[in-house]
Amino acid sequence: MTAQPNSAAVYESQLRQFKPEHGLAATNANDPRLFLYEWFTHFERAASVDFYLRHLDDANMRVEFPGQAPLNS
Repeated sequence: MTAQPNSAAVYESQLRQFKPEHGLAATNANDPRLFLYEWFTHFERAASVDFYLRHLDDANMRVEFPGQAPLNS
């Protein structure tokens, strides 16, 4: 197999159509799926508490199960 000259440059130019032009790509339906998959995978692997705390907002968090009092701590 013979390498073509500038094959990396050609490859990059072809990929340009799939790369976001301004910052991150827009969110889509796969983003919540990915988050949930990673979240529950960390439970299965007994991740440290720090992983979960990075995703929770203490100032604006409220947890309440139907028919139960809100969780306070």
